[in-house]
Amino acid sequence: MKYVTLGRKGPKVSEIGIGMWQAGGKSWGSDVRDRDCVEAMVRGVGLGMNLVDTAEVYGNGHSEEVVARAIRETGRDHVFVATKVSGDHLRAADVERACRGSLKRLGVQSMDRYDTADAVFQAWNDVIARRVQVMEEQQHDCPWQRELSRREFFRLGNRGN
Repeated sequence: MKYVTLGRKGPKVSEIGIGMWQAGGKSWGSDVRDRDCVEAMVRGVGLGMNLVDTAEVYGNGHSEEVVARAIRETGRDHVFVATKVSGDHLRAADVERACRGSLKRLGVQSMDRYDTADAVFQAWNDVIARRVQVMEEQQHDCPWQRELSRREFFRLGNRGN
């Protein structure tokens, strides 16, 4: 498996990842079973893949619950968890609530990447990424290796470019 480094000093993620949209329930049809999705993710991790993508909007959180089952089988240290907040939850209080919900459904204490689920909001992600990069340069550490406080996170997103 080949890996890429996120940012200059970030974690290494596999070039091949697994998107867990299909684990969102009925949207993909009755032949998509949770157990098959878990087995696919576990097999991928066994082959060296570590990048797993999901979102709170996939089956109203069901995909995150399926990912949690696979994480229990593979171990948290073997998975780079990327999930997304719904475009309907972008007010500060809503993001916080959505984030807590995703953490609970995923069965983890932290996520490795948290984005918006709608491409319309890519600019917001870019602003956050730039702010985190500035913090990294100023503090000489990797922001994903420490927890940003809620106030710090929103202060970063509300500054001008």
